[in-house]
Amino acid sequence: MTFWLLMLPKHAALAQTTLTGSKSIFEIWMPAVAALVGGLISGILGPLLKDVVIQRWNERRADKKLQDQIERSYFAPISASAEKVIWRMSEIILEKRAHFLLLKTCPRNFSQYKRISTLYRIAALLGWIRAISLELSALPRGGFGATSPVFKALAKVQSALADGHGVEKRRVRSFCTGCGIDVSTLTESQFASLAASFEVAMYALATDELRKNHHHLVDSTTLQQEFVCRGLLKLLEDHGLNHSLEDQKFLSSIPSLIGFLGYREALIYREWQDAIGDAMIVKDELSTARRYRIIGFEEFERLIASGTFNWIEPFREFIEDVDFETPDLTDERPKHLRDLAEGVAAVLVAISDSSQGELVNPEALKRARQILGSRHSDKNSMSVT
Repeated sequence: MTFWLLMLPKHAALAQTTLTGSKSIFEIWMPAVAALVGGLISGILGPLLKDVVIQRWNERRADKKLQDQIERSYFAPISASAEKVIWRMSEIILEKRAHFLLLKTCPRNFSQYKRISTLYRIAALLGWIRAISLELSALPRGGFGATSPVFKALAKVQSALADGHGVEKRRVRSFCTGCGIDVSTLTESQFASLAASFEVAMYALATDELRKNHHHLVDSTTLQQEFVCRGLLKLLEDHGLNHSLEDQKFLSSIPSLIGFLGYREALIYREWQDAIGDAMIVKDELSTARRYRIIGFEEFERLIASGTFNWIEPFREFIEDVDFETPDLTDERPKHLRDLAEGVAAVLVAISDSSQGELVNPEALKRARQILGSRHSDKNSMSVT
């Protein structure tokens, strides 16, 4: 009713202008129609915006607040756990006291304790990484992604334990160089594909014994070594890469080519890392800040001694008999340990640069920065010599 009362002046104007012919009916009615449509739209969209869009925005803000609370509650134990790893890695890398990693080092009981203690510190950090991952994935929308510097540093820790692509590429590049094969024309993706195919073919030719003993091919007969090398050359030819060695030169090059193939690794794949993390955490019924806690050292000792899980043996091999004093150029594990140390050091630096920087012990942070700078120093000293 109110609408039509408001429209009476319009009708009067219509009657007048119809007589005078000064305005069209469209010009007179258009403002009223526009106002009517606008009112209908606002009447429909207003409640929609209020009930759906604004509600979802509020929910998202609440989830983000909950995620921030989870991160704050876990950064403290992650920082404390990372510090313990840094102190042990400082002992190994900076102080050059890595002799306890060797199985022959006496007193053997103490050295064995130090090795298990080192594994426990690494496993505890993996446990906290697993715990915060489970907490964030339990959020209504699965969290907002781990894009902060702290989470990027945690990803470096996982990568240091799991990734062996560098070995694959170095192996095939060295073998090709020894055969006079130029791989510089390959794109990055082509070379990565070649490295993967080369790895599969190598283990097929050398048998799975090479996985257990990286000196297996070196200790093999001359005929077996030639068989493996010729098979790998055939693979390279199938990829359009032909060698330039005459047969006599090829035969004399076999010992050096074989030396490029055997690398010792003990990679802890990402699913194994998750499994280690799962084994390290239990529900914490007493804490109001976190849902999980880490198992104690004694329980971890029993777990390692049991040999129950597939990840236990490679996890032990990750550090056992790693020789930093007289390094074996075919043993990749010293490099993996350095990569791990740098990843953990990056975690402490990232936390120290965050709003919770007070969590990080200044002395541990100093050691972390020294570890991050040590490889650069090593490279400089090598270039000088």
